[in-house]
Amino acid sequence: IISIMKSQKKQEWVTEGYQMVANNGFNSLSIKSIAFTIKKSKSSFYHYFGDKAIFEAELLNYHLDRVEAFSQEVSKCENIRPDYIHLLLAYKTDFLFHKQLRLNRDKPNHKKCFEKAFGIYSIAALDLWVDFFGLTQNRFFVQTFLHFFSENFLLQISSENYTYNWLNNYVEELYNMLKQLKSSQAKG
Repeated sequence: IISIMKSQKKQEWVTEGYQMVANNGFNSLSIKSIAFTIKKSKSSFYHYFGDKAIFEAELLNYHLDRVEAFSQEVSKCENIRPDYIHLLLAYKTDFLFHKQLRLNRDKPNHKKCFEKAFGIYSIAALDLWVDFFGLTQNRFFVQTFLHFFSENFLLQISSENYTYNWLNNYVEELYNMLKQLKSSQAKG
């Protein structure tokens, strides 16, 4: 029981730090701010983590755990709209954190986590997108197309615009863009 309680208290730090990074970036990460928010002393931070670098590594591991949870949920989605979009909304903080990894890929540990997480995301969702675009014979093309647009997606999302309507419109834009591409290819 003591171990579980210690783990829960440690997790409070991780969860709040994760949220802080998702909302404001890695530069906003402040032990003092987290301590204030979760009503703990700064000394308990050092008890659990030792230093900020270890804490940041915990955040990256937590992100990968969240990506795995997302991937398991994707398998339950029957379609992109509305199932997958609702799932994206449920994992809003995780995608905003992923955006921060993207913006900080110059740091090797962030880049490694970003790439690993992206690989997990893309494998989990590929079948849904292949079905949505109607390209069962061209999975590689869909994978490449989505990789390109995932970069764009991460650069566009924010706490304010990450809504059902925005996500739905983004999906519609992707669909129409691919439809135009297929149409121009058929003509050419």
